Amino acid sequence: MDDSLWRSKRRIALNSLFSTAAWLTPLIVGFVSTPILVNGLGTAEYGIYALIAGFISYSFSFSVGRIVVRYVAEYSLSANEAAINQIVSTALLIAMAVGVFGGLILAILAPYIVSEVLRIDPQYRQLAVPAFYIANATIISVILSQVFQYTLQGFQRFGRYVFFSNLFSVLFGFGNIVLVKSGFGIFALLLWGLILNVSLLIGNLVSVKAVFPQFRFTLSIDSGILRSAVRYSMSIIFYQIFGNLLFIFERVWVTRHFGPSAMAYFAVSALPGIYVQTLAASLAAVFLPVMSRSIQETAMLNAIYRRASKILLAGLLFFLIAVIFLGDRLLAIWIGPGFAEDAYSLLVLQAMSYGLISLMVIVWQLNEAAKAPGLNTLISALWLAVTFLAVIFLTDRFGVEAVAWGRLIGVAITLPVIFFSESRFLGRTNFAFWVGSILRLGIPVAVVSLLFHLLGNFTVSFAYLSIVGFLGLLLYSILAIGCGYFSRSELSDLFVLRTISGKRGVA
Repeated sequence: MDDSLWRSKRRIALNSLFSTAAWLTPLIVGFVSTPILVNGLGTAEYGIYALIAGFISYSFSFSVGRIVVRYVAEYSLSANEAAINQIVSTALLIAMAVGVFGGLILAILAPYIVSEVLRIDPQYRQLAVPAFYIANATIISVILSQVFQYTLQGFQRFGRYVFFSNLFSVLFGFGNIVLVKSGFGIFALLLWGLILNVSLLIGNLVSVKAVFPQFRFTLSIDSGILRSAVRYSMSIIFYQIFGNLLFIFERVWVTRHFGPSAMAYFAVSALPGIYVQTLAASLAAVFLPVMSRSIQETAMLNAIYRRASKILLAGLLFFLIAVIFLGDRLLAIWIGPGFAEDAYSLLVLQAMSYGLISLMVIVWQLNEAAKAPGLNTLISALWLAVTFLAVIFLTDRFGVEAVAWGRLIGVAITLPVIFFSESRFLGRTNFAFWVGSILRLGIPVAVVSLLFHLLGNFTVSFAYLSIVGFLGLLLYSILAIGCGYFSRSELSDLFVLRTISGKRGVA
């Protein structure tokens, strides 16, 4: 194998493992901490906590720092240190402006949001209003930290980012457990999150300095770089606004019409889908700098795109059948039988919608690599508009499930954009590729679905459920390979994963 090709594949494989680790740790911690928080705080108070945590994650956290991934990857090829400093500094300035502006808006409107928009019961308002004030400071630290996280991704240095994010997840999750077990409530949990987010910001800054010692914040920014960054970031901001508004609209609608307890069911049932989307985004982030460097080489770009899409499709179909056939047992063991009875249908619907979103993340990365994030803005705007109308129309008939149905319908309608982006940036649509991939997974999906249906009925413990899930994954993988889902070239790349600790190439 050509040495440069080996190093490239090794870098992608290693970064993929790092990204998986960055996803797996919060998944494990969240799995352990969620039932403790739900039972310790109560469903109503946990619903308020989940709502405010959603504001922190999705209100003004627009991932402005994503602009640095595209440009750092490009400028690092030519070792243009000045341009790297300028693009990172520009991202920091934009992030600070957005964070301060958003924080001021939330601070001013917090009492109104709590009492009039969310219609939170008076007994909980004394908790909710000051909690929003803590959220303001947390938002600023989060979006500044994201700039440095994405800078590390632009340099394809995922190891340092993963170390700090995993440490954050462990401290955050188990710190929350200790606080709840000690009798503390929402206010203490959010304050602990603020402390950790500020620490994570400092850790990511130190990591950037270690990877790129030449980093200096500067206000002397080339006008061309500034225009490109602002234009690129505005598209990102707008599609994040639409996506965040969708997330917030769902939670506001649930809380306003069905109460904080329903919000707890809705938020917990969304967690598996959100975790899977996070994993998909983490893996896709590995390919963004690679795509950015290969944007002029259509054949290579198409090969990267197909490989990444094939991995995502196989994983997402397995996730969906696991949720459908084992999800109710998982909820019963995880939270409780009563909770599972009320949340299972929400779990399936949200798993399907977040699964479709996860399938589209590679297309989103392709659009960004091609400097066309405006397409992502259009997609997220359509999600918001269709979901909004569907929820209003369906609420009287389906209750809280209408909110989950709305997102699913909104996402499904925008799937054809996949073929549009392929045609525009890859030179052709991959319709035959998608149809062939789905057909080849037909037998694995059918067999494993039957296995889960038969064995899932005997679920008595989490250990048994884990064994069933592992056996299903093993059988699914064997059948997928046997049905020719992965080509010989793709299977040979597994050799790279097996030899990451070897001596060839450099990390």
